[in-house]
Amino acid sequence: MGIVLGYISLLCFCLLAGKWITRKLHIKKVDKLLMRIHKKVSVAFLVTCLLHIIFVFPVFKTRSIAVLITGILAIVVVALLIIFCHVLKDKTIRFRWHRILTAVLMICIIGHMVAYFIDFANYQNKIRDTGNLSQGTWFGESDAGAS
Repeated sequence: MGIVLGYISLLCFCLLAGKWITRKLHIKKVDKLLMRIHKKVSVAFLVTCLLHIIFVFPVFKTRSIAVLITGILAIVVVALLIIFCHVLKDKTIRFRWHRILTAVLMICIIGHMVAYFIDFANYQNKIRDTGNLSQGTWFGESDAGAS
């Protein structure tokens, strides 16, 4: 469930960041639509991020440090985005920080995904290595992680 929530969070982020593209390309109808749903998608993004953290928490110890650090950085940037959008009164400064933090968040998300896929590939290689065991009865324990 944790990975599904991660992908839903990614989809929400893409919808939110897509607003920049539609504004730059002057696609007014899509830009207006994205502006109308911006707050609702922002809430969905925040909720799915928090649920993603809750559901992947049991497997934190099985993930690489890069996955953890990039995930933590991403959620810190999300918190800063929320704080700056509600605290800063000057619209120009607020939008400047909103754009800067969105770009930083994009970098954090990309880093998180790259770290996750590298970590998952390493996990698959470890599992593949167990196929070289000789025939017989083996006793052991495994924790592949629930997410």
